Amino acid sequence: MITCSVCHTDNHHLSVVCSSCGSFLQYRADNLDLFATAWAIIERPRRAFHLIATARHKNYAFFLSAIAGIGMMFSIFWFIKAGNYSESLLNLLIAGFSLGPFLGILAILLYSLILKIESKFLSFVLTFRNAFALGAYSLLPIVLSVIFILPIEVLTFGQFFFSSNPSPFVLRPVSYSVLIVLDGLFLCWSIALQLLGLRVLVQSSWIKTTLILCIGNGGIIASIWYLISKYAHVL
Repeated sequence: MITCSVCHTDNHHLSVVCSSCGSFLQYRADNLDLFATAWAIIERPRRAFHLIATARHKNYAFFLSAIAGIGMMFSIFWFIKAGNYSESLLNLLIAGFSLGPFLGILAILLYSLILKIESKFLSFVLTFRNAFALGAYSLLPIVLSVIFILPIEVLTFGQFFFSSNPSPFVLRPVSYSVLIVLDGLFLCWSIALQLLGLRVLVQSSWIKTTLILCIGNGGIIASIWYLISKYAHVL
C-alpha cells in the first residue's frame, strides 16, 4: 500500500492519485521510450516494471510480443524438427516470420487473460493492460535472441538447425551446444523477469507469485502443445 501524505488514506501501491482526496501520490509517465525502458529492464528491472505498470500508455507491448512470437515459432520448429518435413529453409523462414508475430500476440493475450482470471480467485489486484505489458516486456530476452542469436543459428546450420536428419549436433557439436545454451539462458532470463515483474505488480510473497506465474505459463504451454499436436502436420 501507499499512504497519502495529505489525508493518510491507504491506496494501492500502483495508484497515482489518492482514492480519497485526489492528491498526487507518485510519478506517472505518459509514454514509454522503448530503448530507455529496455535498458532499465536490464539494469534495474524492479524499477522498470513499476514504471511500466504506472505508465498511462503501454507503448510497444504489441511490438515486443510480435517480435518474441517469431522466436516462439522457430522454437516450435526446432522442437518438432520441422526441417525434416520442409522442402527448403526459405519455407521455414517465411512461415516463422509471417506466423510468429500472430503467435506472440495471441500468446500474451492468453497469458494476460489467465492472470486476470487468477486475480479473481487468488484475491490480488491486476489489470488486463498491466498483465499484457508485463508479459510483453518480460519477453525482452527472447526479442534479443531473435535479433542476435537466431540469425547466427540460421547462417551456421541453415535448415539443419531444425532437423534431426542429420542432427546439427553431429554437424558442429561445439557451435550447436553453445547456441542451445545461450537460448536456454535467455529463456531463463525471461522467466526471471516475469517473476520479478509479477511480484512488483501484485506485491505478494515469492511463493504465491511463483504459483501465479506457473499457472499462467502452464496455460500457455498447454495451449501451444495442443496446437502442435493438432496442426504440426500442416507446418
